[in-house]
Amino acid sequence: MTHSGIGGVNEAIFSSVPLICFPIFAEQDFNAQLVEQKGIGIKLEITDLKEEDLKNAILRILGDNKFSKNMKKISKQFYDRPLTPLQTGLWWTNFVLRQENTDFIRPASVNQSWWIKRQIDVWIFIVVLLISINSLTIYVIIKLVKRNGTTATLNSGNNSRKGKTKLN
Repeated sequence: MTHSGIGGVNEAIFSSVPLICFPIFAEQDFNAQLVEQKGIGIKLEITDLKEEDLKNAILRILGDNKFSKNMKKISKQFYDRPLTPLQTGLWWTNFVLRQENTDFIRPASVNQSWWIKRQIDVWIFIVVLLISINSLTIYVIIKLVKRNGTTATLNSGNNSRKGKTKLN
C-alpha cells in the first residue's frame, strides 16, 4: 500500500510488488492513475474509503495474477539498462570531476531571478486578469440593475401622474 509517490512506486517496480494506491496530493494522483492503467495496482480514494473497498482491493491484488504478471513485466523492463543506478551515479560524478567547466550542463534557470523561476509574473498577470474580469462583470450587473430599477420607477411614476390628470 502506498500514497503513490514516485519513490514508492519505483521501489515497488524494483521489487516487483503490485500496489494499492491512496493518492493524497501533488503527483500522486497521476502516478496512481498510471499504476491502474498499466495493470500493476489498484487506485482507491482515501477520502471515501470503506472497509469493504480495501478488503476487495487486497483480495483482488492477491487473487488476480494479472497484477503480479504485469508488475514482473514492468520490473524486467526497469532492470534492462546498461548500468545500475549506482553505476550511473558514479559515472556522472566522474564525468563532472573530469571536466574543467561544467557550465554547459547547468540548467538555464540558474541565471534567472527568483520571481521568474517561480513564475510570479505569470501569477500576477492571471490574478490581475481575474480581478479585472470580475470587476467588469460586477460593474455591468450593477449598471443593468440600476437601469432596470430606474425604468421601473419612471414607469410607476408615469402611471400615477396619468391617474392624477384624469381625476382633475
